[in-house]
Amino acid sequence: MSYLRAEGSPTPGIRHTMAMGVSLSGHFLRHFLDLGMNRDEGGRRVFDGVLAHISGAGKVFANEPFAMPYRTATQHEDRYYPEVWFPYGAASAAAPASGRAGSLLHGDGSDPVLIETNTSTEYWQKAASLIHTDPNTGAEAALPPTARAYLIAGTQHGGRAGTPGTPGACANPRNVRKSASTAWGVSTDVGSSMMSNCGPCNRQRTISTRWRSPTDLECTGRSGSRGNP
Repeated sequence: MSYLRAEGSPTPGIRHTMAMGVSLSGHFLRHFLDLGMNRDEGGRRVFDGVLAHISGAGKVFANEPFAMPYRTATQHEDRYYPEVWFPYGAASAAAPASGRAGSLLHGDGSDPVLIETNTSTEYWQKAASLIHTDPNTGAEAALPPTARAYLIAGTQHGGRAGTPGTPGACANPRNVRKSASTAWGVSTDVGSSMMSNCGPCNRQRTISTRWRSPTDLECTGRSGSRGNP
């Protein structure tokens, strides 16, 4: 990607790039940022915008002996499979065990506009609350100006368009709500967010106010856009 954006590449005219990952591929993008891989060999930013959808606070278990990066931990399966480790989100925090400070973002000019969208499922079994809370105190963490978090309430990890609300093979009715349409709506705003270096306002549950409304936040560099609920 850096080569395609560089001067003299065979595809001139690429001004901005965006990466989007859903579930496990979103884990990869979060790990990609954590490892500092959004900064290329020449010190340039690779992706201007990153959207991680339904990824919670997870990363990819790779770069380890016998690692299986395609696996994932859930509430009732593979619970002890390595997936969530510090740093958990874009907010700067200290590791509970070592006290080491860290963040998914590095503050060295390589950070993209980062938008994370999660459903209720990721709060139950993907540690999504760690994205916007302090791991030591449990208090709300202050996300940096170029990071945004969305909760798409009442939706599930998967699902597809046209799913009926009947029980099917299960005892309870299926959830007809889908998170994808909201995530796609957020993705259309990432382009202008990259241009202004600021994303749409946060929209997730908080400890102090129970719900963070766009009207409670200031979006510098964004005129007229408040994101989707």
